[in-house]
Amino acid sequence: MEIISIIVSAIFMVVSSIFYLRSQLPKQTIQNQKELIETYEKRLKALEDQSEQDKKQHIENVKAIADLQGQIKVYKEIPLQEIAASMKELSVTNKQILAHLPITEKVTEQTTKITRKG
Repeated sequence: MEIISIIVSAIFMVVSSIFYLRSQLPKQTIQNQKELIETYEKRLKALEDQSEQDKKQHIENVKAIADLQGQIKVYKEIPLQEIAASMKELSVTNKQILAHLPITEKVTEQTTKITRKG
């Protein structure tokens, strides 16, 4: 009888252990799922924050590119403006030279007449 009671006790312990483990498995699974969800939520939050930072950086980069394009345009126009100013100066100087040419021709003619007489 003692052996039967030992066997019954052993069977009861095995069955109890199985039920205990089965009851713990859902709890452990739920805990694991909860930890995974928390991890994924943290990762999602980190990705959203990174996305927001990337958007801000993109906007700053677009502004910087626009500023640089404006500077390039200014640098391209500067030589053209200088050339235009130089051309205006040449035009004024040429007009002055042309205005003095008739006077120079008269002086040259008079000088030629004087030297021929002499």
